[in-house]
Amino acid sequence: APLSEALGKFALEWQAAARPLLVARAARTFHLAAAAVGLGLIAGLYLRGIAFAYSAGWESTFLDAERARVLLGMMYGPASAVTGIAIPDAATLEGLRWRGDGQGGEPAGRWIHLLAASALIFVVVPRLVLGAIAAATASRLAGDLPLPPEAAAYARGAFGAFGGLDAGVVRVVPYSYEPDAASVTRLTASLRKDLGANLALQVRAPVPYGGEDSWLAELAASNPPPDALVLLLSLAATPEDENHGRMLEGARDVLERMRPGAPFVPIVDEGPYLVRMGTGARVDERRRAWSTFITARGLQARLQDLAR
Repeated sequence: APLSEALGKFALEWQAAARPLLVARAARTFHLAAAAVGLGLIAGLYLRGIAFAYSAGWESTFLDAERARVLLGMMYGPASAVTGIAIPDAATLEGLRWRGDGQGGEPAGRWIHLLAASALIFVVVPRLVLGAIAAATASRLAGDLPLPPEAAAYARGAFGAFGGLDAGVVRVVPYSYEPDAASVTRLTASLRKDLGANLALQVRAPVPYGGEDSWLAELAASNPPPDALVLLLSLAATPEDENHGRMLEGARDVLERMRPGAPFVPIVDEGPYLVRMGTGARVDERRRAWSTFITARGLQARLQDLAR
């Protein structure tokens, strides 16, 4: 029963998410079907013209030959221009008028050609063009189907704090301290474990204390922006609104504007502080200070000892 309910819910949600793709495929099918109908009409005209003798003429209660020529020019003018088959003048049309004695008309060959050309111009070619556009749209959507925002939120919750990315670039930026090579190696291993081995990690040079605005401007100019951003902080520093707060809030806002939904995770490295202070009340107090400082900005705090 739970599986049946889940499958039913998935089918409804997938139908809503895939609606643009399904509409594009349906449009492609209908356009190609209309083009096929037009081609069938043309083929039928010529095949029946081989087996039967068609005659073409006209009669009207209200139109004379000149007005009939104007009407024919409106109907078959584009086909006449494409095929080079001229519309008869008024005198010729007068001779084609059906008369009571059965006289009038002519073999319908040129009119069949004009009918076929009109079907190509007004039905087949436009429908083929529209079908090609719909096919290209369907192909693009099939390769990159936009999913609803709930899907990204669910993926981030289900596959870890970093968003469960399968591929992409994770940019690691230390702030106001420089981790040693061993710490960077441990951090890289930890991130790969969380995010996957296929991710590319970019560990940038540390941002100096007071260089927040310059770095935020550089982040805003990134092209393309990172798929995930890790801001590496140090527990040895006391969190300050005008510096650390500026980095956290600015990076959060810039990344959300450039790549909505991209994970932004601040990591506080406990290693340097623990090496100097060991354990005790001051360490616990500093941990609480950083956790409160980060979560107050709507972010998830992660404290990690990269020295061990």
